[in-house]
Amino acid sequence: MDLHFVAKHTTVSDQIREYAQTKVTKLERYLPPVSSAQVEFALEATRAADDRAVVQVTLHCNGNILRAQERAS
Repeated sequence: MDLHFVAKHTTVSDQIREYAQTKVTKLERYLPPVSSAQVEFALEATRAADDRAVVQVTLHCNGNILRAQERAS
């Protein structure tokens, strides 16, 4: 599986990269073969401090695209 990390307006530490990599590789147990995955980290300028950090995970499985997004402080 090809795993790509993208960071927008922030830098991603090695600890966060390792954590994301372990979580994404665990998904291979439950999904058909994952050909590639992209993890995107972003900081956005919002009024609410709780919604500034955004993480998106995009998986490519057998021609299907699965995407998940989470916002937090």
